[in-house]
Amino acid sequence: MRVKRVQWAVGQGGFASGSIESEGQYFEYVYDCGSNNSGPLKDSISSLRPKGKKIDALFISHLDSDHVNGIEHLLVQYEIESVFLPYLDNRTQWMVAARSMSESDFTANVGELLTNPGGWFESRGVSNIFLIPPASPEEDYPEGMELGWPLKENDESSGFEEHRDDRRLQLYASENVPSNGQLDKEKANVTILSERASLGLRTREATWAFVPFVPPVSDAVLNEFYRSARSEGLEIDKGTDELAKILSDVGQRKKLKKAYRKISSNHNFVSMCLYSGPLYEQECWGRAYVNNHVLRWRKGPRWLIEEEVFLEREGKVGWLGTGDALLKNHDVLTAFQRRYDFVSQKVSTLMCPHHGSWHNYSDNLIELFDPFVVFAPASTTNGYGHPHPRVRDSIYRYRIPFLHVSEEPESQLREKIEVRHK
Repeated sequence: MRVKRVQWAVGQGGFASGSIESEGQYFEYVYDCGSNNSGPLKDSISSLRPKGKKIDALFISHLDSDHVNGIEHLLVQYEIESVFLPYLDNRTQWMVAARSMSESDFTANVGELLTNPGGWFESRGVSNIFLIPPASPEEDYPEGMELGWPLKENDESSGFEEHRDDRRLQLYASENVPSNGQLDKEKANVTILSERASLGLRTREATWAFVPFVPPVSDAVLNEFYRSARSEGLEIDKGTDELAKILSDVGQRKKLKKAYRKISSNHNFVSMCLYSGPLYEQECWGRAYVNNHVLRWRKGPRWLIEEEVFLEREGKVGWLGTGDALLKNHDVLTAFQRRYDFVSQKVSTLMCPHHGSWHNYSDNLIELFDPFVVFAPASTTNGYGHPHPRVRDSIYRYRIPFLHVSEEPESQLREKIEVRHK
C-alpha cells in the first residue's frame, strides 16, 4: 500500500488530501477545503488531480467559511462520492451558524450549507452524506476497531453495490455501526452514524483506518445560548426553516451574532477531528517533504536535512487532523484521549488545533502522541496571531519540528508512505 499526503499551502484555512493505492485500486480523500486566501486555495484545488477526477471521501471538520468555502470549486472540478461531517441537533445548528458569522466571512452559500447540508450536497451531485454525532461526555469507546460491513450497500443486498467501480477501494464501517446506519427519514440521502463509528480500507497489503471524533457539546452552554437567543427575540426552537430566514436578514443576523458573543468564551467548538493511518502493527516507511527538504523521522532529535533520506519506521505513519477543536478544554481533551488511545502510538503527523491558537492547544497532545512533526495551517499575516508563538515554543521544547503551512507554496507539507504486513 502506497500513500501520498499533502497539507496544501492555502493560508488561513484548511485543505489536506490523501491518495491511497493498493494493488491497482485507489482511494482519494480530502479533509476540509477552505481558506480566507482564495487564490492559493483555487490553485491548490486545481493541482489536486485525484485518480479518475474523483474524490471518494470528503471529511469536513466544521462549517466555518475558512474550512468550507472552497468546496463549491472542488465540486466543479471533481466528482465527490461521499461526504462526512458533524451531526448538529437544532440548538447546536443555530449556535454553529452564529459562530460561523462571528468568526469568518459569511456568505449566502455557506448559510445554505449550514441549514441544509444534505440538500446542498445533493443538489450538486453528491448522493451520500454521513453525519457523525458529537461524543457523549462519558462515552466508552472500544479499545480497538473491527471493520464489518461496506459503508454503502444495497438495501436488500448481500453487502456490496452491484455497479461499484472495481478500480476504487471499498470503504468499510466498524462492527459497532449497523450496516445501514441510522437513516434520517426526512432526508433520504443522509445517514446518521454512531459517534463510535470508525471507517477503513481493507486490503491484502494493509488496513487503513479513518477514525472521526466530534467533541461533546456542553448542555450548559447550549442552554445558555438558548437563553441568550431568546433575549434577542430569536425563536430557535422553530428549526432550520426559521434559521434560514434569519440568515437571509441582515438585522436578524446581527441579533444572532450578538447572542453568540455572550457565550462564545465558553463554547466548545463543534469541529470533527480525524485519524488517518494504519490500524494494525505493520511495516511502514515514510518520507515527509517540506520546501524540497526532507523531514527525518527518528527517535532522537528531529531536524530538517537537505539531502534526501529514506528511513524505515515501524507502525508510526498516521496523520491526525484536529480542525478547530478546543483541545485545551478538559472535558473535550478527555473524550479526545479516550477516542484515540488505541492509535496513540501510530500518529507521526499532528495538526495543531485552530491554526495554532493558544486557546485550543494543550501539551497533552504532544505527550499522548509523541509525533514526529506538528503543523499549523495559517496565513503569514492574519488578525488572530496564528500560529501563536507560545504554541511554537511549547512544541520546540519537546524537540519536535513545528511547521507553519502558510499560503506560500514552499511551505507545503508532502508525505510519501509505504505500508505492508510483516
